[in-house]
Amino acid sequence: MREPQAKAIHLKDYTPPAFRVETVELDVDIRDDHALVKARLQIARNAPGPLVLDGDDRLYLHRYFDYEQRLARRLVRATGAAPAAVDA
Repeated sequence: MREPQAKAIHLKDYTPPAFRVETVELDVDIRDDHALVKARLQIARNAPGPLVLDGDDRLYLHRYFDYEQRLARRLVRATGAAPAAVDA
């Protein structure tokens, strides 16, 4: 099985991200069998655009997550369809 070829990224195609991370605070609590890590980031707008927090173009600000969940429940009720499994 062959590995997929890497796609070349050219400087002319680069655009700066819409947000920049100004500060990062980490609290690491190392236990015998696991570690707890809490991170607090201060983010500033760099340019117009959405704040995307993962590689699947999902926006995870709490108000949008809550809205998405409420909308999904309404759509399921309106259509009578069983809810589909989603990735967490």
